[in-house]
Amino acid sequence: VRAGGRWAGFLWRFSGHGFGRFVLLILSSFPVMVRYLGEADSARFRRAAQRAFDFLLITTLPTVGMIFLLAQRIAMLLGGDQFRPAVASIQILAVATAFMGINSFFGIVIIGANRQRDALWLNFVARALNIAFNLALVPAYGYIAAAYITIASEIAILIGEIYLVRRFLGFTPQVRLLPRVLLAVAVTSGFAYALDRLALPSPGGTLLVLAAACVVYAGCTWALRVVRLSEIVEL
Repeated sequence: VRAGGRWAGFLWRFSGHGFGRFVLLILSSFPVMVRYLGEADSARFRRAAQRAFDFLLITTLPTVGMIFLLAQRIAMLLGGDQFRPAVASIQILAVATAFMGINSFFGIVIIGANRQRDALWLNFVARALNIAFNLALVPAYGYIAAAYITIASEIAILIGEIYLVRRFLGFTPQVRLLPRVLLAVAVTSGFAYALDRLALPSPGGTLLVLAAACVVYAGCTWALRVVRLSEIVEL
């Protein structure tokens, strides 16, 4: 039980670090969206929100892919050999972290529209169910159950937030970039998988794989016209 608690604490620290990166990215686009909402310029708001969502998608999917593939290296890098059993949960929480980032985007849009009260019931219900399922399942199934419950909770919040944003702001994010992003992630993941087998199992080897994967992904997104300089500037 004590070991499980240590792994659970490590996993939450890990997911928190990843989630924080997404929050910083989302906050950078918040003033622009709020300004357009204040000016009642719905067309420019939807365009800015879509750009922010696209950029979040572009950064979220490769992050999930790299964490999933390199979970063992990341566990060793952040927690040492004693956290090797937490690899499976890291892979699960990688998916949860992505949902957390997307949910934060919609949450900030809701706050910008001054509709945060409408989202209170959603978060309350999701958190209450999260606690209930944790109390029911974690004693029997451990931190793996907690990781899956986290994903389920975030998916429930996402569905509710999409409904609220569509109802009050008339905005539904488009996923037209998704096929090209997935292709870029697939190419990068294949490269990272091969390099992972060659690089030394050390912090230096892990950083080398991550840095090389970033370069490959940047090249893929540029070649596939996923990212354009004008769109980044517009954010």
